[in-house]
Amino acid sequence: MNTTAKGNKFEKRVAFILKKLLKNKKMEILLGDGVLWVVPEKAVVTCKDNLKYPWGSNVVNDITLKLDDEKLKNVLICVECKNYKVGNAVDISEIAEFNTRIQDLKATKGVMITASYFQSGAIKMAKAHNIALIRVSDDNKIQWDLHRVGSMSQTEYSTFVSHLTNKNPLRITAIVDGFECYTSLPDYFCVLFDKQPEYIGKLIPFKTDQEIKSIVDDFKLHQTFPVISDQLLLFFAKYYQIHIQEVEFDDKICGQYDFGNNVISMSSSLKSIPYRYRFTLAHELGHAFMHRQLLRGIIQTADDYDIEEVRCSFKWEQRLEYQANLFASYLLIPEEPLLNLYFQFKGELGYKLTEKLFLDTQPCNIKDCHKMFDKLSRCFGVSKHAIRIRLIKEKLLDVSSLNNVENGSIAHVIKEIEEGDVFS
Repeated sequence: MNTTAKGNKFEKRVAFILKKLLKNKKMEILLGDGVLWVVPEKAVVTCKDNLKYPWGSNVVNDITLKLDDEKLKNVLICVECKNYKVGNAVDISEIAEFNTRIQDLKATKGVMITASYFQSGAIKMAKAHNIALIRVSDDNKIQWDLHRVGSMSQTEYSTFVSHLTNKNPLRITAIVDGFECYTSLPDYFCVLFDKQPEYIGKLIPFKTDQEIKSIVDDFKLHQTFPVISDQLLLFFAKYYQIHIQEVEFDDKICGQYDFGNNVISMSSSLKSIPYRYRFTLAHELGHAFMHRQLLRGIIQTADDYDIEEVRCSFKWEQRLEYQANLFASYLLIPEEPLLNLYFQFKGELGYKLTEKLFLDTQPCNIKDCHKMFDKLSRCFGVSKHAIRIRLIKEKLLDVSSLNNVENGSIAHVIKEIEEGDVFS
């Protein structure tokens, strides 16, 4: 196949995806081939569009996205497709040429998509000119993934940039737009058009804390355990026919749940951090037990990067992750043993039965909280962070004084307590 034909085939592939995403005249969900598409209202996609420069000349744009809406009639998104053979990268000159076109056309946004990879200089220029870069996975799996990454720290951003510059085949679709990073093309365009897939939210009902406790009780077959061991977690996974495998992820994914195949993939790097391994596994078991029947055939995978910090963009997704975290907390930290040990350790710290444990900036209280978190963390095999969140939820820890403390000071207090550096 010659270069032109190969490029045209790639453009058609991308255009087909975008048309499925954008073609309908109202916001709705399209289900087909196991893929979920969210379509913005009155969106139009055209391939090989003849656009006119202000001075009258024409230019052919690979793919053009427009919104046929009175309020958004000036929205123009230009998509450039680069389908180079393996070993050839998109370089800085191509970003420069594309940027000139975007500026001359007064386009709202430029998006460059490749099946190859980008040179580092091209990525820096694209970021400076607000051009989004997308590298689609080699296996053509452009799908809806549950977990978008969203805003990134510099370290995590560098990891995503490495996906764009890596010459090797890519396992995921990687998208970088400024400091926003994603792993799902439909997801990214939802954010770009500021559209919330509310339909999915209706599939995931709100559940009270008590309801999730009851679900955990069902999961445990109504048996009482003072401590949930790793062996017990594996037993329940086998009982519910949930397959668990270890994977060497090439990014910072901790765990992944495959809704279709009922498979949990655990990052092999977590073996050296037992409390993170346990909480991640319990979190993924929560997805399997609570959410599989709701989302099977709609969502392909749930990729979880930092289990204990929910950083999702959409409300339905926040609800899903919050429920899985609560499931993990109630499973790994059973209520009755938690209360018994809490009051036992509080007595050892010299507190009366009715005295509260306070989390504030006083050194004595910081020290007591550190000791309490440390002991409970060791008993239940979870992080001090998980213990702190759970004690607050059970109203066993008073944090009201922190409301009047600056955010930076709060972070410092929490770091002292959870890392225990000042007491080592």
